[in-house]
Amino acid sequence: MATTNHKSRIMGAVLSRFRVIDLTPPSNLDWINRAKEILEAEGLSPTHQDVAMMLQSFDGSARDLIDLIEETVMASKAVTP
Repeated sequence: MATTNHKSRIMGAVLSRFRVIDLTPPSNLDWINRAKEILEAEGLSPTHQDVAMMLQSFDGSARDLIDLIEETVMASKAVTP
């Protein structure tokens, strides 16, 4: 098993040994509920609208989403005494 975002860069001889499954990345709307759950687990109380606004211009991967959420939590804790 392997994952990549750059299937076209893999040599055909190697690629032929895998079963290729193309996945459509989730949209920002797909991430709202999960991001809200994580933020709440970190002690924040965002509304659905707050999270939707946070993700409005987000265009990264799931890994990037985790980074964004961590930055949001850290920024919130820096402001809250």
